[in-house]
Amino acid sequence: MYITPLRTTNPLIIPPPRLDQFIKNTFGNYEQVLGYHSSILSRLSEARKKEQPLLNISSISAPYL
Repeated sequence: MYITPLRTTNPLIIPPPRLDQFIKNTFGNYEQVLGYHSSILSRLSEARKKEQPLLNISSISAPYL
């Protein structure tokens, strides 16, 4: 969603010699971030299911702790 436009926009926003390093530095950990977000989403879903009858999660911080 972001990398292709960075490579194809005309004129380039980032000079070609620096572009690959910028992409690596900026988007290099997306799999790690996605894994973390997936884990948190799963925990939030579990918390919601436990309180399903009330549909009111008592603490949004519980899955983080």
